[in-house]
Order: sequence, then structure tokens, then C-alpha cells
Amino acid sequence: MAGTAVNKIRRGEADRFPALFSGDDMNEKKKSRAVRLRRELPFHLMLLPAVILVGIFSYGPMVGIIMAFEKFSPKKGIFGSPFVGLENFRYLMNIPDIDKVVFNTFFIAAMKLALGVVVPMFVAILLNEVRLESVKKSFRPWCIFLIFCPG
Repeated sequence: MAGTAVNKIRRGEADRFPALFSGDDMNEKKKSRAVRLRRELPFHLMLLPAVILVGIFSYGPMVGIIMAFEKFSPKKGIFGSPFVGLENFRYLMNIPDIDKVVFNTFFIAAMKLALGVVVPMFVAILLNEVRLESVKKSFRPWCIFLIFCPG
């Protein structure tokens, strides 16, 4: 008796959800995946240049890490220079003024970070307080120009 009730429920579900209970479920998924891929192919092709650029400019420079473990010679190139292992790092740590060098590196990085956030915010607040629209419009291009100037 219980078996017949379960079969009735399954038959009712099969009527409502034919794709879940049919044997051709995998074929339908493969067809729908192929149709979706064909439909989305132009979008994937549009994304391809960005993926290539990320690969070149993000992962390409990692090849240069090899130079840290070599006695690098520009004449021999990256892959032709002799491998020295951690010898370059031992040399660097044995420099007498290494503590000053490390401190200066972190200090300069912190100052660049702090001034790179504080100064632009200060200028933006000052520019926001200017009441004359003509002054704002003439000052904004110079602010943008300074962003692109090296320094």
C-alpha cells in the first residue's frame, strides 16, 4: 500500500517536473550548455583582451623574480645567468647600514601613502568650499593635470 502511494507521488511530480524525471536530462543539459556558450561567445571574446593584458602586466613581471636568485648579467639575460641561490640576500643582509636602508624604505612608503591620501582630500574639501563656479571650473583641470604629471 505504501509503495503505491509513493508511486502516485512520483508520478505527480513527474508530471509537474518532466525534466527531473526523464532519462534525457543529461542530453538537455549538454544542449542547453552548448546553446548558452554559443550565445555568450561574443562576450567571452570581448573579455579576452583584458585577460591577456592582466596576464602580461600582472604575471609577466614575476619572471623577473628569477633575477633575485642569480648573478645577473645583462649580456647573458635572465635565463642564461648563473644561479647563486640566497647569496644575493646574504650580501644584502651583511651591508652595515641595512637598518637605515629598511627604515628609510618603510618611512618613504608610509609618507607617500599618507600624503597621497591627505593632500588630495584637503584640496577636494577646499575646492568644494569655493563659491564661484567659474573658479571651480578653471581649477579642476589643473588638479587633474597634476595627477598625470610625474613627480
